[in-house]
Amino acid sequence: MATSSAAAANERCDQSELWSIEAVEGKGRCMIARQPIAPASTVLREEPYAWVPRSKYLSSVCHVCGTTAVEAAKTRTIASPAGASSSDTHAVAFFSSPKNGGARVCGGCNVLRVCSPQCRRLVAVTHACECAAFAKVQEVAERRTTDPSLLMLAVRAAAVGLSRPAPGETFFDITRVLDLVAHRDHFSSEWMQSVSGACEDLAPLVQRRGDAATGAAGGEGEQRVKTGDACGGDACGPGGGAGGGEEDGVVPSVAPALLPSNMQNTLVEICCRINANSHGIVSNDARNTAIGVALLPLSSKVNHSCRPNAILVPHFSESGPEMRVRSISVRANKAQPKTNKR
Repeated sequence: MATSSAAAANERCDQSELWSIEAVEGKGRCMIARQPIAPASTVLREEPYAWVPRSKYLSSVCHVCGTTAVEAAKTRTIASPAGASSSDTHAVAFFSSPKNGGARVCGGCNVLRVCSPQCRRLVAVTHACECAAFAKVQEVAERRTTDPSLLMLAVRAAAVGLSRPAPGETFFDITRVLDLVAHRDHFSSEWMQSVSGACEDLAPLVQRRGDAATGAAGGEGEQRVKTGDACGGDACGPGGGAGGGEEDGVVPSVAPALLPSNMQNTLVEICCRINANSHGIVSNDARNTAIGVALLPLSSKVNHSCRPNAILVPHFSESGPEMRVRSISVRANKAQPKTNKR
């Protein structure tokens, strides 16, 4: 999950001294250089709006920072914080899994894995919105013949939009994802039918923390809940990385696209944008092995070219996955940074 400071930095990058996002006829919105950029310069560092591990890595990496379970067992303390109870996180327990090097597994969905109490706190509020859906993703994917990683990332993106935005902060606004191109006309009717059916099954299970805690059906306006009801104790306080914009127990207004009546269609739209815009996140230890898939709204605006002037460098930093755009040679006069990555 991106931190507040990273979110603010990325929002400022929408109009960087080096580049800006502009509409180009026949190409859509692109990243345009505003001045010459020296080779090997870091043009952009972007943390994902949302990311999930690919299916084959679900049980072997932390779903927050990407640390492998083996690394976590060697370098991090897995024990729960002092005073933590079995209902410490969104009303279900995280239990230690010996099969996965001691990684903590959500007892509600048996899908989410974290390597440490810190990562558990970072994801707690978002996971409260997605836990029920995560528990059913694999079953729904098999029944609807749909990629489970696609469905998980769509659910995670919706959950981030439900739980994270704070007043005045736009990094976690779901419109940053929905504003990306969808290319729906490029997808087969069979694919659209499968995805629509899967999203119909999952939509009722994606709900914001306030709705889960109070049983609310509508979701419009503000709603007061007891801080800690859904994600528990130290997972919710200011500065903990999981507050999601809540203050004094007030749940911020939900974007119309994420209201229950619109959730199915929104999940479908997110799936289309994942297919058109997502990036693989590569393991630092295994060259060209993408262990996760991410939505990166800014990096998605770097166009493909067979004669690139920039490269995309996905990797895991200390805080989790990020994408770096590094220049090869970018001229002034509105040259477009382009990469050889599709």
